[in-house]
Amino acid sequence: MSRFTVDFRSRFPNKMRERYRSYWHKMHPLTFNPHDLFRLAWTPEEWNAIQLLNKRFEGMGRWEHIFNVAYSWQYHFDFADMGDSRPDHAPKKGTISFSHDPEQSGWPRGALQEDQLPDKLKNKMREWIIEGYKYKEEQARLTKILNNLLQLEYRGRNDYGSSIYNATVNTTGQLIRLWPELHPYLPGVNKDAIHEAKNKSPLPKGWTEESYKEFREQKGFEQINHALSVMSLLTDDTDGNYPSF
Repeated sequence: MSRFTVDFRSRFPNKMRERYRSYWHKMHPLTFNPHDLFRLAWTPEEWNAIQLLNKRFEGMGRWEHIFNVAYSWQYHFDFADMGDSRPDHAPKKGTISFSHDPEQSGWPRGALQEDQLPDKLKNKMREWIIEGYKYKEEQARLTKILNNLLQLEYRGRNDYGSSIYNATVNTTGQLIRLWPELHPYLPGVNKDAIHEAKNKSPLPKGWTEESYKEFREQKGFEQINHALSVMSLLTDDTDGNYPSF
């Protein structure tokens, strides 16, 4: 079975990271309107003034003529007061960033602090953000495991003085031997190689049945494989209004 190309080794983890992002958006959708949330960064008086200016200069071009506009904005949160009730995967404080609707002409530069929200909405946002960080952590774990398997590492030099690079996994058969749940996501040529192979690939060099068991039982691996099984059933698209974590 032919060895992976350098291009595949870099592109496949990135492809899976993006596929997971589509899964993340569908499993944890927005439960609020980002525009309505951004509106709370302004007092009623400030917002009325913005609307008046917008109406006054309607038809005279983009808002750059009036405001220092921004095409994204940030929501700042601080979970330090949660104490031990804050899950480990959620930071004590941080920022998530939203993009404004590209159909709009831009909005005045602004940011929203969670303390500006009513308590009920503040608590709902906390719950939503904390759950979002759970998906962010799982996405990072998926990408890390793939990179650890596929990344080439320097192994020394051959008899001719040329550098030798190798990875834990070097063929499609080895990858599927370790991680069969990835099969639906392989490019067609790699799937064909699996179908044409007469024998099951051996474990990678240096691996034992014990190390294979440890790989399969590592932290979070069962949850990742559940995500992979669901991802294969979903369309590969994302929500353009979704914030970046």
